[in-house]
Amino acid sequence: MNITRACAEFAAGMTYDDVPVGARAWAQAGMCDVVAVTFAAAGGEVARSLADSGAVAGLTACREQSRQYDGPAGLVAMTGLAGWAPVTEAALVMGTMGHALDYDDVGGFGHTSTVLAPVIFALSQRADVSGEEAVAAYVAGFEVGSRIGDRNVFGPIDIKSHHRGQHPTSIFGTVAAAAAAARLLRLSADQTAMALGIAASQSCGLHRNFGTMTKPLHAGIAARAGVQAALLAAQGFTADDDSLAGFLKALNPVLAEDQGRQEVLMNSLGQYWELGRGLAFKQFPAGWSTHRAVTGMLDIMQRERIEPGQVAEVEVDLRQTPLLRIVPATSLEAKFSMAYNIAVTLARGRLPNLSDFEQKSIGAPDVRAVMDKVKHTPEPSEDMVRLAVRMTDGSRFVREINLALGDPGEGFDRTAIIRKFDICATRQLDPERRPMLAAEILDLSSLTKVGPFVESLAEQSVHLRPTEY
Repeated sequence: MNITRACAEFAAGMTYDDVPVGARAWAQAGMCDVVAVTFAAAGGEVARSLADSGAVAGLTACREQSRQYDGPAGLVAMTGLAGWAPVTEAALVMGTMGHALDYDDVGGFGHTSTVLAPVIFALSQRADVSGEEAVAAYVAGFEVGSRIGDRNVFGPIDIKSHHRGQHPTSIFGTVAAAAAAARLLRLSADQTAMALGIAASQSCGLHRNFGTMTKPLHAGIAARAGVQAALLAAQGFTADDDSLAGFLKALNPVLAEDQGRQEVLMNSLGQYWELGRGLAFKQFPAGWSTHRAVTGMLDIMQRERIEPGQVAEVEVDLRQTPLLRIVPATSLEAKFSMAYNIAVTLARGRLPNLSDFEQKSIGAPDVRAVMDKVKHTPEPSEDMVRLAVRMTDGSRFVREINLALGDPGEGFDRTAIIRKFDICATRQLDPERRPMLAAEILDLSSLTKVGPFVESLAEQSVHLRPTEY
């Protein structure tokens, strides 16, 4: 059996009952987190650009207008924009919106939920999908995407992808999205293999675009490609019967030829559940590479009761992603600046929040003053971040941080997930409704039909401007 066939048989053959209870909970939490951060992104610059660009075919805010369509060409509802679009374009929009603030969860092959949830939300309105089937599809996509991007099998993602200028979320997410879509459409193993191959030829995403609107577009493109690949495969469209072998060879020729590593990948599917390790739920809207350092900075401040004026210098590990935008000029660039996020934490005495990433906040004098004190040290550790704060009186405080706030190593925290949802959905929902809706998504598997529920989510989102659409 080859890699593509192994992944296809797993995705087509697994059931909800096969999935461990813990992994089911993480899957539903991931979908809840995506809805939350999409609500928070509604009305923002990425959403406005999507709505105004004309690049999304069939995008409309008029529900009545959509009723003239039926069949595969029909429109589906989108969370975040309260609009309607063809199923592939809806996946693109929802995937992009879910990643627009870089506030979405992290796990497996990268930003998994913002790729997989839009696939489920879009296709569940076109197929008769139950909550259990939705969860199973999420898990199928997560496990396939995580296996082909597994650092223990094919080497560290940072070496394989970021150092080569690739974005793992989109590179592996495209294939993961196809696995989830094929599962939702109930494709056979043969058809699923074709879907994976079709998707693999569409994978893309440049690390260089971090700090721009194209970074969240990577997730949207992956979601759209996965849906499109499954729809094509359902109609007999073909790809090579082991496209994933070629996909992996393109990423890393040496490791891809290692038969032993391939056997590890194939034998682990369904035996070991990567999702059981959990997801990291961000506690502030910035690149995950900054989160451990910010956690350490907050810990030092709280324990040592220091003030910004007492700090002479902050040393932190040199890491490629947060150094792409050392001195940010825009709100999106600030999300990938280690110095900016540490400076906000020190200057404000708290974690960064949504308001800190508004354009008017980027040049705040108190934050810029602290940014000048942040110095980067070379040779970071793979498993931790080292942060050192030198005071004006010569004293020095050091932290070595393994887990950031929100890391799955801290365990599953349903209350924290609902609390984040409450913060993100402030503009869309009444205070009483927010925790109730979060709880409904966290228990998505109990639904008989997911489609009508997704439509109700869209109706509670920010609407496109009706005079323009």
